[in-house]
Amino acid sequence: MSRRSLLGFLFAALALLCIGCATPVRPSGGPVDSTPPVVVEASPAEGATNVSADRLVLTFSERLDPASGSRALTITPEFATPPEVRVSGRRLTVLFPDTLAAEATYVVTLGTELRDEHGVALPRPITVAFATGATLDRGRISGRLRDPATGAGTAGLVVAAYPLSDTLGTALPDPRGAHPLVYRTEAATDGTFRLDYLREGPYFVVAFEDRNRNRQVDEGELFAAPPAPFVLARADTTRIAPLRPLDLFATALDTIPPQLRRVRALSNRRLALVFDEPVRLVDRTTAWTLADSATGQPRPLHAVYQTPDVPTQMLVLAEAPLTAPVRLTSQGAVADSSGNEVTLDRVVTPSTPADTVTTRFVDFLPPRRSPADSVLLLRPDARPGVRFSQPLDSTAFRTRVTVTGPSGALAYTTTTDDGVRYDLHLVDAPRIFRIEVAGADTTFVRRFAMPGPDALGALLGRVNAPDGAAVLLAAYPEQGLPFTTRAQADGAFALTNLPPGSYRLRLVLDANGNGRWDGGRLTPYEPPEPLRWLAEPVRVRARWETEVESNELLIGSSGD
Repeated sequence: MSRRSLLGFLFAALALLCIGCATPVRPSGGPVDSTPPVVVEASPAEGATNVSADRLVLTFSERLDPASGSRALTITPEFATPPEVRVSGRRLTVLFPDTLAAEATYVVTLGTELRDEHGVALPRPITVAFATGATLDRGRISGRLRDPATGAGTAGLVVAAYPLSDTLGTALPDPRGAHPLVYRTEAATDGTFRLDYLREGPYFVVAFEDRNRNRQVDEGELFAAPPAPFVLARADTTRIAPLRPLDLFATALDTIPPQLRRVRALSNRRLALVFDEPVRLVDRTTAWTLADSATGQPRPLHAVYQTPDVPTQMLVLAEAPLTAPVRLTSQGAVADSSGNEVTLDRVVTPSTPADTVTTRFVDFLPPRRSPADSVLLLRPDARPGVRFSQPLDSTAFRTRVTVTGPSGALAYTTTTDDGVRYDLHLVDAPRIFRIEVAGADTTFVRRFAMPGPDALGALLGRVNAPDGAAVLLAAYPEQGLPFTTRAQADGAFALTNLPPGSYRLRLVLDANGNGRWDGGRLTPYEPPEPLRWLAEPVRVRARWETEVESNELLIGSSGD
């Protein structure tokens, strides 16, 4: 064989070897796979009875991701030892570690972590059930997990049903611990869930986030408490009234105050306090003290403030340069979104560089929705405002900010929660006015307009609630914050000065009178305050008072 022929033979053999050893991948081009896998065959079959198998074999419509099989599996009743899960191509096999219990219905659930080989996950769990006895349990509990602030479905949380021996006040199970019999599923992408093949009877039904996958409720995780201590699971038949879906609203019970991670000296006047979670400024003045750490001599504070771009940070500005270590203290001046307050007591060594930060104008408030807006139309309940990079004293503020109407300068007062965003309260505001802010080398101008009464509408109605119950109502526009009111003692309410548009109505029975919805507790159990979203939006028209149908306005014992 010639040298050229030999080289040709070797190249051909090498090419064949590479082809044989190549890793199979999805061919390039063509449509992207977006179809989740489905079960096409089960052994034992779905709904089978008198089963004595040592394994469950599920065949899917396409190849599976092997790593996702065991993470997605839940079996009720549980075995003492977790079963082995094997994934090969389109087949998923569950090997039972022990003999099946007699006269039991086994419920096998594969959650939304199960994926095909292209990473497409299940949109909702798959459930397969079989019985070791002659009959299959047919009880069902269904519902939807929702966001209380929007009414939209909340996905990804575990829904667990704990069997109860009766409905007569038996001690409820603690979801923070392990239990021998718990039925579990997951909320689908739209928040809906369904627990099938339950033994008929009462259950304590909860939902929780399970971030660490220990199948127990842990501190800080989202959860949803049921509206009553038990829910009845029963077969869905035509002999009795249809099963009513269970509404669960996700919330968090945060009882841990924010922790101060560090204090940074930015200059000889400015300190940055960094926390482990977003915080808000409760008190900018009286709750703060700054003093020499050795002598206790007070050091005057110029300002305490927070920029909205960094919600985990507070800034402290001294009136004069600090030349020695200082003790910074505050009590109840900083809190998280749940109201947990922080107690601060920290000695800080100031930095030596001089403070050279200058005050800059940042923007008008509310922010412009579109660059094309020549005049910003305010909501009836909104105030115009301005934002600076750091606090201004009253004299400097009025030197830089002027408000002008058709007849000349307008008087105003200011309020601020964080020290940089200022609301302007105008006295006798005209229909159209403008705000001017003097910058270093330019003047910033924004024109505002207040809506006239002919451009607004109202929603009226009467809430049907238990006698004397306080009901909070909120009308949510398609964009922006809701308009709120409280129903009168007889249930009558009026949401007035609403811009035209579509609104979603939310009702809350404020049982504890704190002016907000509370989501209850799992342990010890406390029910959430009744909350209801109207099924359909309500349209508001200018110059019209729209009456909301009374049969839609049911809450508490009358409707929930």
